[in-house]
Amino acid sequence: MREDLLKAIEASKDVTNAIILTHNIDFVFLQTMVLSALRKCGHPSITIFADARCTAETYGRQAPVLDGLGVRYRVVPVAMDPRSRFHPKAVLLSGEKAATLFVGSGNLTFGGWRENAEVWLRFDSGIDGPGPFSAFRRFTESVLGRVPLPDAVTAELAEAFDTESRAWLAEGESGRTVPLLSRAGEGQSLLDAMIRAAGDAPVDELVVCAPYFDVDGDALRMLLDRTRSPRATVLWQPSGSTLTRRALDACDGRAVAEQVTFRHIPKEGEARAAFIHAKFYGLVRGAQTTVFAGSANCSRAALTASGASGNAELLVVRDMPTVDFESMFRGELLQVPEPPSLVPDADADEEESYERPQLQILAARLEAGALLIAFSPMRAEIRTCHLDGKTAPWSRIEQGVISVGCSSEPRAVVLEGALDGELLRSEPSWVDHERFLRASARGRSLADTIRTRMQSGAWNATAWADIMDVLCKHLTYTPIRHVARSASRRARGDGHVPRELTPDDFFSHDYHIPGLGGVSQLAVKADGRNEQSLQQLLLRWFGVASESEDLTGTPAGTAGVDSDEDDAVDRPEVIYLIRKSGGRRRVTGADAHRIRRVLLQVEKAITSELFLARREPELLADDIKVTAVLLRTGLREGWIDGREFFRITHQTWQSLFFSGSPERGRGWLEYRLDASEDRSAFIKAVRSPELAAALLGWAFAVAPEEASPEHARFRLACAVAVARLPWLWDASDRDEIARELETLLAYTGSSDIQTGIEHARASWLRMLQRGRALFGLEKAAQAIGSITLRSRIGQRELRAGDLLWQSTAGYCVITRPADRVEGVHVPVLKLQGLQEQTNFVATSTIPVAALLDDAVLPLSPDFEPGMREVLRGFMAEIRASLEAIAQGS
Repeated sequence: MREDLLKAIEASKDVTNAIILTHNIDFVFLQTMVLSALRKCGHPSITIFADARCTAETYGRQAPVLDGLGVRYRVVPVAMDPRSRFHPKAVLLSGEKAATLFVGSGNLTFGGWRENAEVWLRFDSGIDGPGPFSAFRRFTESVLGRVPLPDAVTAELAEAFDTESRAWLAEGESGRTVPLLSRAGEGQSLLDAMIRAAGDAPVDELVVCAPYFDVDGDALRMLLDRTRSPRATVLWQPSGSTLTRRALDACDGRAVAEQVTFRHIPKEGEARAAFIHAKFYGLVRGAQTTVFAGSANCSRAALTASGASGNAELLVVRDMPTVDFESMFRGELLQVPEPPSLVPDADADEEESYERPQLQILAARLEAGALLIAFSPMRAEIRTCHLDGKTAPWSRIEQGVISVGCSSEPRAVVLEGALDGELLRSEPSWVDHERFLRASARGRSLADTIRTRMQSGAWNATAWADIMDVLCKHLTYTPIRHVARSASRRARGDGHVPRELTPDDFFSHDYHIPGLGGVSQLAVKADGRNEQSLQQLLLRWFGVASESEDLTGTPAGTAGVDSDEDDAVDRPEVIYLIRKSGGRRRVTGADAHRIRRVLLQVEKAITSELFLARREPELLADDIKVTAVLLRTGLREGWIDGREFFRITHQTWQSLFFSGSPERGRGWLEYRLDASEDRSAFIKAVRSPELAAALLGWAFAVAPEEASPEHARFRLACAVAVARLPWLWDASDRDEIARELETLLAYTGSSDIQTGIEHARASWLRMLQRGRALFGLEKAAQAIGSITLRSRIGQRELRAGDLLWQSTAGYCVITRPADRVEGVHVPVLKLQGLQEQTNFVATSTIPVAALLDDAVLPLSPDFEPGMREVLRGFMAEIRASLEAIAQGS
């Protein structure tokens, strides 16, 4: 009873998920003390299941001072039968290497976790095996059946219990008796489960410690009857207990009350009394005792109810020597020599008079601009929806669920409606912002490292390497998240995706690239020491809410700054002009060695099949953006050289856009798009002006004058990326892309601003035109078919270095010259997938240069003269590189 739960949490390491069960909740205690402890153990995702009624009441009182609810942590209200409560108390700390589970009696309040006398029983994966954790998972899954809109919550539980990333859970059951008893509004009573777990051995004494009893003493009497104990000792504290003389008398003289108290003994100062909120039941059998400890009071709702009625409860079962029971449980309480003075009777049980409010919001989840709101009773007729005090149009999705389209990020929602002719109004409820809540523990650690290491006066190669090291850990954390995005799936509307530019747009006379004039205005002084601005850019693009910021992204302490904008989420970065100082510390040999090592690790992580296949689309886009910014920063500062920058860029782009997926000749983004159940939802999740700007800026930073086989493949990858994924580069608003690109170039570009702008604009236009031209070529060629194309090609000589388009085989290069005639085989190197050497029948080859001939591929709207001219220049540019491939082969 002296377990300090906060200290136990702080002492844990590398926790990725915290699952908390509670009846009552104190949001202020959670935000001021619990979040601090959880930050120290690994920035885990936090999912809290709490009684719906208690949660609504507490939120109504504390809402004005809350800023992390629905952004940094998730609270899941659980509604039970109107006369019952969600009452379990537990804390799961799940990590990749180990897990700890606490099951007890304390609510998520200062009293429950710090001040009261509570019972907490601990399980460690390394000691107790997976059994308790598997049992706890089954219980939480049963609770999910009572949660509306459960998809995102299900995903968080799946991550916490992912057997592939958590070896401690994959070890299998040990065969030992599962030490947890639970129920959640279905099945047998908890008392039935206790009797079965206790067995048939005679009981000498029943010891009961609980603060709350039903007024008739039914649960206490049934405990005595079912355990066949000759006597019961009820540990009773006058203050706060509902035990009455009437309840004891119902036991026919078999139960006696023993007055007890509990005192905290501090290291300094005087001992102080505490409320005994612990619940345990001891079945004493001589030298052995079976103990049931946890959340259940000695009441009908907790112990004897079955089926749909009764509380949700959780108990631990432990057999132990009676001497241990006396010291660990009963001995923690001090006996008071005074005889107990029980009140004779009491009013009706609070639990039996409990009624659910007439209209209650049970979930409000914002995902991709769609807010889904679940409410109870489901048959209520909703009339009006208020978001942050403003009326919002809504549509009915299904019984008990409505949808609201949102252009901003609301914080609170209120519903008005009618039921059986009576007008109803719900209490306010918060909104869960899924884009923030889905951030992983590793992602939050990365954001925290960016905040702490990217500081003026301390920004150097070591700090950059620290961030890259944490980035690598973030990229390699890929648990399975079994989730279907409910908001995007059920409330997407018609799945409309903004118009994509056509080839005509890129080759029309009035097509232009924005001027990027804002770069000069954003750039800081000559040495470019703009750590704070760069930090803001990274955190905004990464999409992880700061634990010290509110929902709008306002840094703590700046809430009073005036803003003319209603929605300040995407306000421009504040530009900090930092005075020039003595210069940065030079890169040491140790720094250089570490940087090479971490670059290789990041390259391995971001190109791995595990990462590219599993990462959720939104998170994949965020990771690409952050990686692009950090690599450009390292190149700009001279912490990595051009060759190192190109190597990781080349390998990453090959995997994303050119090859590497399970299907030959396709990058992972194209492969996942085609494999997705909903293409428009995938595009909407990935596409953004920020990502387009990050990819453009990443590509522009590659040295343009290089001519090598790898550079040829990279330029092809850039063109294929635009050709196959045109939606990725348009993002519907070219000017918005330009604004994001201006910010990126200002904070990560060279000191020669004008040259950088000219290079960026020219590269941007060239990259889009080449991609669109390649798109036109592939579309026109596929429409005609390979067999017809081969028959039209009159080219007789195949030269080393010629680029081939071989349809399903992808792009290839000829390694030795040959005649394109019957009976001749020509050696080629496949550029996509594994770079395999193979031989093609010469007459089956399709040189790209031949496809530019009008006689082979006639002019069409899909492949018109301007595109052909672009491709002729492109082929001439990369031919020298491809000849180098041929010579090297």
